[in-house]
Amino acid sequence: MSSKGYKHTEEAKQRIGRASKGNKHCLGKIPWNKHRNRPSREWLVQKYWEEHLSLSQIAQLVGYQGHWGQVQRWFQEYDIPRRPAKPYSGERAHGWKGGRFKSKNNGYIYVRQGTGRPSNGGNGRYVPEHYVVMEKIIGHPVKKGERIHHRNGIKDDNRPDNLYLCASESEHQRLEALISQFAKQLMWGTDLQLPNEKLIEDFLLYCKERGYNISV
Repeated sequence: MSSKGYKHTEEAKQRIGRASKGNKHCLGKIPWNKHRNRPSREWLVQKYWEEHLSLSQIAQLVGYQGHWGQVQRWFQEYDIPRRPAKPYSGERAHGWKGGRFKSKNNGYIYVRQGTGRPSNGGNGRYVPEHYVVMEKIIGHPVKKGERIHHRNGIKDDNRPDNLYLCASESEHQRLEALISQFAKQLMWGTDLQLPNEKLIEDFLLYCKERGYNISV
């Protein structure tokens, strides 16, 4: 007898589904559409819109773990609308960290663009916090090419009195060089008449507290 046109019974379909998908516990609890061998439209709408599950989470519930494309096809055939991405950004996003974090790459603090930087339109990007603070101080956006200097050298200390606006990157570099030269003169030079021994002692203690045991 030819197998062409042969149809499994609903009971056989469920047994095959449980065996092939390896999810024996949840399939019997889901209201399946008996004519299409898939979850009912009402169940999908409830899980997606009322319980806010993702397509991947729904796929896992029905035994299609790692294959959410099948669930997407059901949504298309049932004409179920999808959630827009924008309402689930920001505070509702899965990886939300309060809109402020410290970069592991450069040590600066970043804040979400919509939280205070006047020169941007709040489109969800992150910007350096010291730019946000400086623009509030000067009352207008930081110009292209301008740089912000941290007086005490601590990149995550964005107090207003710790920030200094430089007209360009070259000015910033010259300022850093002058500070370095001044510190060397302060401890070992002859141009400045200061209590150098006390400064050297403080410098060695500063290094030791940070794990650098050096001698001068």
